[in-house]
Amino acid sequence: MDAPARQTPTEAPALPRSRPAWPFALVLVLAVLGVYSVSLRGPFLFDDFGMGNAIPTKSRPLLAATFQLNRLVSETDTLGYHLVNVAIHAAAGLVLFGVLRRVKTRGGAAPSLLPAAVALLWALHPLQTGAVSYIVQRAESLASLFFLLALYAFQRWTGGGRAAWSAASLAAFACGMATKEIVAPLPLVLLLYDRAFVAGSFGAALRRRAGFYAALAALWAGLFAWLILPGLGGGTTSGFGVEGLTPLAYLRTQPGVLVHYLRLVFWPVPQCLDYAWPLATTWDPLATGLVLALLAVTAVGVVRNSWWGFAGAWFFVILAPTSSVMPIADPAFEHRMYLPLAAVLLVATAALFRFGARVAAGQPVYAALLVVLCAIGLGARTAAHNFLYRSPVAMWSDVVAQRPENGRGFMNLAIALANEQRWQEAAEACERSVALRPTDTVYLLLGDCRAKLGQLPPAIAAYDRAEELFAFDGPVQLRRGAAYLRLGDAARALPDLEAAALAFPTGPVRYNLGSAYLALRRPAQAEVEFRAALAQGEPNVERALGHALFQQRKFEAAAEAYRAALAANPGDAESRANLDACRAALGERR
Repeated sequence: MDAPARQTPTEAPALPRSRPAWPFALVLVLAVLGVYSVSLRGPFLFDDFGMGNAIPTKSRPLLAATFQLNRLVSETDTLGYHLVNVAIHAAAGLVLFGVLRRVKTRGGAAPSLLPAAVALLWALHPLQTGAVSYIVQRAESLASLFFLLALYAFQRWTGGGRAAWSAASLAAFACGMATKEIVAPLPLVLLLYDRAFVAGSFGAALRRRAGFYAALAALWAGLFAWLILPGLGGGTTSGFGVEGLTPLAYLRTQPGVLVHYLRLVFWPVPQCLDYAWPLATTWDPLATGLVLALLAVTAVGVVRNSWWGFAGAWFFVILAPTSSVMPIADPAFEHRMYLPLAAVLLVATAALFRFGARVAAGQPVYAALLVVLCAIGLGARTAAHNFLYRSPVAMWSDVVAQRPENGRGFMNLAIALANEQRWQEAAEACERSVALRPTDTVYLLLGDCRAKLGQLPPAIAAYDRAEELFAFDGPVQLRRGAAYLRLGDAARALPDLEAAALAFPTGPVRYNLGSAYLALRRPAQAEVEFRAALAQGEPNVERALGHALFQQRKFEAAAEAYRAALAANPGDAESRANLDACRAALGERR
């Protein structure tokens, strides 16, 4: 027989389960589809391009598998990727609604539409765009879906359901851990929920469900050791070994970030895909004081076993892996608020309903109307923000307009402009980027832009600077050698092109190297390179091969090469003249 609870939990208000849920579910799904339809054809952005390599299959195997399936079905068509992301988000909104509906009421003292209102506002909030429209951040939304499913299954089990629900909760937890590390705090959230809404105390919860919590702890330890622990020691973007980033500096930065997140909950303008948030060198007294005050209120609520205390714990516990002491190269990203947002909206919406009920003689209709208006406003803002995801140039122009000190933002803007062949604008964005955040990549792109504009000496200067930063040969030498070749300086081009051919023996590189040999009157070596380029499918090599053969007085072979050039381009007057020269030479020889 269950042990009696030592403390009566104070539950959050919820929707009576007798009211059918499918009408709201339909509304939520249609609303999500409506606000995200504008970004369904959005291209890959930022880290999206590296999904095949950037997603660690060892630490996030389930996430990697979903992208592999997308690639098999959609290849590079982004529509399939976006549809999966939107479906995950809609499913998460429905499960959140289910979770809130199953929170036990206390005498029906709260407005019955609260769970529906919170789930709708959560699903339509502009803060969610970073986890939905930014394709690679499926990691956040999918992990959050599994988090919510684990809690929902736990609710079903502790509410009198079959033991299979406990197994489902464990399975969802395992899937979440295999998706992203943010699911790691789930065991603590389940225990807090058990204490606040079911058992009444930690002791009662652990006694009643000792086997479940033992299995959960063992599963957590095993998954943590397998998936998370190897990455904590060091890495280029996260972990305690990130160069130049200490736990104290990261912790000192987070109060300002958290306050910014909270401001965006209530006024989500402006938003930014890439903040490049600077590390704080001192504690911000206002931001730190506010966060500490919220933590203190949360602690009081947890001690009192209140639903709002659980909501506060939900916010801080879920944000802990990314917003506390473990250094991450980027201190702020909006998608980290995906799941914590639910707690803030729950508290704010509950307060709104209670206020509305008091001023309207117990009728929550005015508060409900205000929620509808908020949902419309948030949905409109989400749809408007999603337009940025349709154009990389628009997105990165927005980023640098908000964060003019973001060198990475200018680099990505330059890449987007270069992809549209807007070389002058791309070069200007590169110049801004190198002034703020000089990297080998941006110098390389700057050189490419200058070369496309015919500004070869500045292009070579940019390539020289890139060479100082590059750790290996190949990319710089390839471009600089081609630039020297266009300047007519084959002697200076040759060493670069020879180095490039060793690193990247592709058709274009072999062709350029052959051209350098030909200009330096080394036709036999030029012939070798041109034939290699032809074998690799490089177009328009036949005329150059004919020149190399002609210089070696291989007139028959040269004539054959010129005929091939004319077959591909009948209007090639130079090849026709050279073919005549070959015929004349062959006639003289005979």
